[in-house]
Amino acid sequence: MTILEIYEKVNIKTPVEQRIFFNYFNDSVNEISTLYGDMPYAVFGGNMTAGDNVPIKSLSDETAVLPLYHEAIVDNILFLCGQGDTYKGEFVRKTKYAFNHYWSGYSKGKHIKRKGWS
Repeated sequence: MTILEIYEKVNIKTPVEQRIFFNYFNDSVNEISTLYGDMPYAVFGGNMTAGDNVPIKSLSDETAVLPLYHEAIVDNILFLCGQGDTYKGEFVRKTKYAFNHYWSGYSKGKHIKRKGWS
C-alpha cells in the first residue's frame, strides 16, 4: 500500500489535512519502531532499523515499513484523529501479528511459547 492509498483510506473515515496526516503517519511508524524496530527485517524492508527511518513528507514518498503494518498504521491514524479507542486496540493487535509473522520468517521457523523457545 502506498502513502497515497493509506491517506485515502483514512479520509474515507474522517477528513484530515495532509500536514496532520504526515505527522500522524510518522508518529505511528515511530511507535511501531519503538516497539519492534531494533531487529532488521522485522519492521522495515531490507536491513533497515529504527535509526535508518526517514520521515514521510509527501504523498509520493515511499515507505520502508513492511506491508503487514500498513493496516495497523491506518488504525493508529484514525485513533489519533479521535475516532475511538477501538482503533488503538486494533493497532496493537495488528502490529503484534505483523511482528510475529515477520519474526517467524526471519528466525527460520522458530516459535515463541509462553515459557520459552521451541
